[in-house]
Amino acid sequence: MKKFIALIVVLGMLPGAAFAQKVAYYDHGKVVRDSNAWQSIDKELAAKRDEIVAKLQPIVAEVQKEGQELQKATDGLKPEQIQARYGERVQEYQGKLAGLQASRNQVNQQMSVVRELAENKINVVINDSLDEIASRRRVDVVERQVPLSFYSKKYDATDEVLAAVNQKLSSLDIDSLVAEVAARAEAQAQ
Repeated sequence: MKKFIALIVVLGMLPGAAFAQKVAYYDHGKVVRDSNAWQSIDKELAAKRDEIVAKLQPIVAEVQKEGQELQKATDGLKPEQIQARYGERVQEYQGKLAGLQASRNQVNQQMSVVRELAENKINVVINDSLDEIASRRRVDVVERQVPLSFYSKKYDATDEVLAAVNQKLSSLDIDSLVAEVAARAEAQAQ
């Protein structure tokens, strides 16, 4: 019986040893942030944001001025007096303010969706590159680093993954991403 148990223990150890893998790691966030494609999109989004802010500035100034005028006019009045004298004007002001906030939210949401789509495209390139990098490094697999874990530089493939992404995807065009987002939204609406 003892020999049988010893044989099971030895056999139980063999499969574990057979499945051991050599692993290299990469910093996914760094690869995405430092990639040429992400840098190009980030710059284009900043330019678009500045353009939109410039277009909205006159509306913002008008709404702020209206708010200041209403504040002065209603200062010291009771709510029922404000409603009686300025009710319609307050409603218009609140409508403009809500419209402005809705526009800001829509722009932020669209930019967020464009960023997400850009990251997805970069992720596809990363995933397509991992087997090739693993083969060059003579490891079985290249995986994402786990946050707050220590990895030896010897097993760090971040620079190689970044170089592969930059080689395969040097830039992304914001207009084509926006068009793709719009097409997806339209397809979901139908």
